[in-house]
Amino acid sequence: MTEDIVSKISDELSKGIDSEPQVLYLLVEIRKIRQSSVRSRKTFLDFYRDWACHVELTHNDAVDIFLNRFEPLVNPNLSAHEIARNFINGFPSFFKLGELRNELRDFLRDKELTTDLTDDQQKWHIFVKHFFGILKDCSIKRPFSNGSIKELVLEVDNQGNSKFKFRLVGRRDCPICKLKWK
Repeated sequence: MTEDIVSKISDELSKGIDSEPQVLYLLVEIRKIRQSSVRSRKTFLDFYRDWACHVELTHNDAVDIFLNRFEPLVNPNLSAHEIARNFINGFPSFFKLGELRNELRDFLRDKELTTDLTDDQQKWHIFVKHFFGILKDCSIKRPFSNGSIKELVLEVDNQGNSKFKFRLVGRRDCPICKLKWK
């Protein structure tokens, strides 16, 4: 089964990933392979993949791991702008999509597939543009108040600028972190 899925991914990569349906297909096929293998560590690739596959993602291990990385940086005495700065300074590679790119590259290498998608800057930009087109229609919510972060959404403006908006429990102002993936 895994060989068939890897072959399908290879075919899709050879066509070039340049649409939202192709991005989603790639992520779903990666999910099939990763779920069939035994691993305990959830990654950012898992987090982003799960986010893309749900209109509203409310709970899973990858979401908890992701949001829990940011929890210690939420100080109720700071402004939303200061919290956003803490997030960016604490995890600069995340806001440049470094972890996603590296983990996707590692997956492709592990399956002996071409890494052009992650290695070629232009192909990576096209992938991210379509990937964000998917994510902007989805949100991550914590239905239970088990942390300071209750929701995460991605916003993309008409010029393609993107930002994460973190909605915090008990606050109206939101830390907003611009993504620097271009």
